[in-house]
Amino acid sequence: MRVHDRGFTLIELLLVIAIISLLIALLMPLGQGIRDRANRARCQAQLKGLTHAYMSYVTTIGKHRFPPLWSTGEYKGNLQYATWYFPQHDYRIMVYGRFDAAFGPLLWHGLLRDAETFVCPTIQDTGFEWFHTNTLPDGPDNFWSAGFANVDPIEAYERYNQKHVVTKSDHMRSSYSIRPYMYPWGPSQMALNEGAKALIADNFPVPECVLERHRDSVNVAYMDGSVRYVTARVLWDNDLSWNYMANDPTVMEIWRTLDQGY
Repeated sequence: MRVHDRGFTLIELLLVIAIISLLIALLMPLGQGIRDRANRARCQAQLKGLTHAYMSYVTTIGKHRFPPLWSTGEYKGNLQYATWYFPQHDYRIMVYGRFDAAFGPLLWHGLLRDAETFVCPTIQDTGFEWFHTNTLPDGPDNFWSAGFANVDPIEAYERYNQKHVVTKSDHMRSSYSIRPYMYPWGPSQMALNEGAKALIADNFPVPECVLERHRDSVNVAYMDGSVRYVTARVLWDNDLSWNYMANDPTVMEIWRTLDQGY
């Protein structure tokens, strides 16, 4: 007598679904960890390329001097640093339509041709709409949201070359910070006089910027070309806000901590 094939019972189906759900729950943290490490590695690679281009400018075009972050007025002529500059200039690519400060010279002199280098992969989905299209929900606690689009800096520079003007809509920002108060000195002077080693890092104007990317750490590029992953409580346990200034004691403490590489 032939035994007819039968399907799964409801209990068997529920058991299979439960096992699959359990496996997914166990594997999801592992997959997230792999993505985090991949993004960290890609971020480090971008920082290395950005630092190489920046230091190439310093040693050749800049004649062993760092470019200003804002203008040559940062130097007062009495060996004193500028005591103030507008918030967040440390990661603007260009300043008021000029490409002679911050990261602008890298575009001006053709040292970088990959615009993605300016943006940490943990806050970028597609193109340069990363202020709006990131992996985090848009809202008051998302510190990468903004009321404007961040355009591709290379495209903006090409338009600038054609028209010699950058419109107010051409907002170009990087998710990486340049160390402030280096102009008009060079690497050896900064290392000797200030003990400065860290050059560029994941931006940290408010703790949420750190927590939304690499959690309690930032990637840091050093003047010797190395890139390290630095973990420190001061990165996320502080009172910084968007209106911070470069000479804020907390900002200065963070850069000193990054110099130590831990």
